[in-house]
Amino acid sequence: SLSENVKKSDLLILGGGPLMDLEELYLIEHAFFIAKRQKIPAIVMGCGIGPLNEEKYIHLVERILEKSTKISFAASADTANTKITARNAFR
Repeated sequence: SLSENVKKSDLLILGGGPLMDLEELYLIEHAFFIAKRQKIPAIVMGCGIGPLNEEKYIHLVERILEKSTKISFAASADTANTKITARNAFR
């Protein structure tokens, strides 16, 4: 199961692709929740954000970013060391 696999991991990485209005964000957020609870580093690397139009997905992206230990966006500007949320960055 997802929970068992995350618990057995040394590191969780979400790499590439956009964080956008997709039902699959629930699965990703759950994995990041487990990683944080287990004190496993969780990294968002090379991802973009959007389009985000629905409030439920905006909240999910916020929760994923809040649970991340490091964030590196796929963008020309270096935002890796900036505290950023989906709501204030893209509205």
